[in-house]
Amino acid sequence: MVERLENLLESILQHVADGIVVRDPAGRLLYANDLAVRMTGYASAAELLAAPPTGALDKFELLDDAGQPLPPEALPGRLALHGGTHTETVIRYRIRETGVERWSLVAGTPIYDAAGNLQVVVSSFRDITGEVTARMQAEAAMVRQTFLAEASQELAASLDYETTLAAIARLAVRQFADWCSVDLLDEAGVLRRLAVAHVDPAKVELANELVRRYPPATNPPRALQTGQAELYPEISDALLQASIPDPELLAIIRGLGLKSSMAVPLNARGRTLGVLSFIAAESGRRYTADDLAFAEQLASRAALAVENARLYQEVQQALLTRDEFLASVSHDLRNPLGALKATSQVLQRQLTRTGAVEPARLHAALANVDTTTNRMAALIDMLMDVARLQLGQPLELVYGQTDLVALTRRIAEEVQQITTHHQIQVDAATELVGEWDARRIERVVSNLLENAVKYSPGGGAIVATLTRGKDEPAEVVLTFEDHGLGIPEHDLPRIFERFRRGSNVVGRIGGTGIGLAGARQIVEQHGGTIVVESRQGAGTTVTVRLPFGHAPAGAPVLSEIQARRDEGSSKQETSAT
Repeated sequence: MVERLENLLESILQHVADGIVVRDPAGRLLYANDLAVRMTGYASAAELLAAPPTGALDKFELLDDAGQPLPPEALPGRLALHGGTHTETVIRYRIRETGVERWSLVAGTPIYDAAGNLQVVVSSFRDITGEVTARMQAEAAMVRQTFLAEASQELAASLDYETTLAAIARLAVRQFADWCSVDLLDEAGVLRRLAVAHVDPAKVELANELVRRYPPATNPPRALQTGQAELYPEISDALLQASIPDPELLAIIRGLGLKSSMAVPLNARGRTLGVLSFIAAESGRRYTADDLAFAEQLASRAALAVENARLYQEVQQALLTRDEFLASVSHDLRNPLGALKATSQVLQRQLTRTGAVEPARLHAALANVDTTTNRMAALIDMLMDVARLQLGQPLELVYGQTDLVALTRRIAEEVQQITTHHQIQVDAATELVGEWDARRIERVVSNLLENAVKYSPGGGAIVATLTRGKDEPAEVVLTFEDHGLGIPEHDLPRIFERFRRGSNVVGRIGGTGIGLAGARQIVEQHGGTIVVESRQGAGTTVTVRLPFGHAPAGAPVLSEIQARRDEGSSKQETSAT
């Protein structure tokens, strides 16, 4: 009967859902069911029972809530052994062999005889890893959603994205990072550190010093180049050595005790604007794929905020430039109209007073009218070309034999008349004749010389040079050089865009922002190129290359157009006669 009961008890203990161990008052293991053997990592019950009192912990280590090791005495069974009461708690532990972390609900119950003497302590282990993980994931998801909501509010609160992203970095440090940095590409495409955050202000200053000594542009993150997020769950020394070639910087980074990191690109509308970096150090945290997915959500919101802020700034700049453009065009049209009106009034007064106008004065007045109307026609032509450029339509070039040397000298003389502070010099051969649209090329040369005057307010020499190409004799090379204000480096990549002007002259010197855009359109439709080289405060050099060549097949030719015009004029005269 006793044997039968023992077998029944054994069967019950082997089939319960918990691991069961029994200890005597000295702490020695007396019994362990198969589940307890597996949970403690031993091969058999005999091996486990033969281990010393603390042997059950050889295979794993207890951890506290922060993941730090606990002493074996923290087990509820050991507390019950010494405290004499039932204890129950959730423990977190790491399996030494695999590094996998798990959770168990552990209870320790002391058993006494009738005299009150402790006989044994029964401990049960129930694996609740799934439940704990699900709860932790739910809590983490709630924290992340709350964080994203707060971050979205920050991002939507202002169009000053630099200040906003610095606030996001500080938020990240409060929630899930020991370090957070934001690096953005500026308008010149150079990576610059916008913000860095850490809970310790002294370490923030250390990071700022590192940026001054080792700018991000010298060693940009891979995420910037690939546009793909990078996750480093464990930052090993081998990884640091492979990614940081500078020995001094490597030593500094080692001293920071980095444990894990994520680098997430700021992608918006098909462009990578910069990188958000998150680093775990003192906390000992290890980032996971879930953390990376969350960081990508944050980066997506941040990138969109940056792009919207930049677009807003561009719109505001475009509106300002448009207003300047309209004011400039109105001024340029009003001046010749005023000149025409003044000429007309002078002639009318003389007719009223004397009944006739002296031939010399009439001839001079008509010449002035002709020059003025030509200026107005040129301005209207430019506006028509701008409209075509806006619609993405090509210009209708009219080709004819043109001497670029003569054309440039004539325009240089005209521009010289409007300034006494500049000396405009044309350095060229006797002639350089080819087939181009002379009216459009005149506009290019005039725009470049007038720009040289306008953006050299202190005066000085302006040199226009015309030569045959050295490597390509079938082209002519025109250079226009001044020593004026120059163009900021970050403005150069976009200087040929419509309504785009150097940021150092906006609001200081009037202009339309369409001259260079139109010049490029004209030059490129002739099969040539135009390049601007400049340094702020040191002046600007514009180089234009035009092939000599002939008018493309089917293109309008000036001689044919003029012949048709002459024929039409002759027919009109005959009809009038």
